[in-house]
Amino acid sequence: MEHTTLSSEHRQLIETLTNLAAVAIVRLQLAKEAEQAKWLTESEKLHRTLLNSISHDFRTPLASITGAVTSLLAEGSIYSPETREIFLHTIKEEAHRMNRFIENLLDMVRLESGTLKLNMKWCDIQDIVGVVLRQTRDTLQGHPLQIDIPQDLPSVRADFILIEQVIINLLENAAKYSLPGSTISISALCRDKTLFLTVADPGPPIPKTEQEHVFNKFYRLRSAKPASGTGLGLSICKGIIEAHGGIIAVDSSLEYGNRFTFSLPANEELPEQKDAAKGKDHGG
Repeated sequence: MEHTTLSSEHRQLIETLTNLAAVAIVRLQLAKEAEQAKWLTESEKLHRTLLNSISHDFRTPLASITGAVTSLLAEGSIYSPETREIFLHTIKEEAHRMNRFIENLLDMVRLESGTLKLNMKWCDIQDIVGVVLRQTRDTLQGHPLQIDIPQDLPSVRADFILIEQVIINLLENAAKYSLPGSTISISALCRDKTLFLTVADPGPPIPKTEQEHVFNKFYRLRSAKPASGTGLGLSICKGIIEAHGGIIAVDSSLEYGNRFTFSLPANEELPEQKDAAKGKDHGG
């Protein structure tokens, strides 16, 4: 059996290639470690942002509630009935605000973990909007409302409570970023077996560069007007609507401000109309 002896040139070439391979492996390892370090840094930054936002958004209403309750308990007798009513209204409004924060956080956890379950039933969008308007009376105070929802819209199969929450989040967002006294509108229409509902406000239009980000978690629009919140409201809207098989988007311009529109699969006929038609067929 013959043994092949490598020349010095060949050995040098192999050593060079080996060294190059070793350098490449080290570089890949360093790149991987750098990527992991970057991911950890971003993760820590995200956690800090979330914790700071949550702590601020919880402390603010808590401080208002504590101040109002302390005043009523310590020196309640010196306040007029009107002043006491203002304190009680503050307590109610701030407690409602805290409850919204908690609901948004819990819903985001459920969406992220895949445990959000839809309680699907036949719903009338007018009924949902009616409930929403009763719940957002205080939030929308100072904003005239314009409602355009036709009587003959088809029913939708949806989770009443979650779609209610979507519309509440959109209305609160509209009130938060629009000027006091500006009109907020709610309109709906049906096209191609799909129901579209739009919440519009004449506030400063969202720049094109930000429109694609407004539905991201913890994203806050740049605004000259101070605004509270964790930046979860629109992200939760997106998750809920997509879980229903619909889509949500924003359209902005200097002419009309901002229009947030979501879609839901619609039924061509109301359930009772279908049942009546079936009964007629069986009877005939």
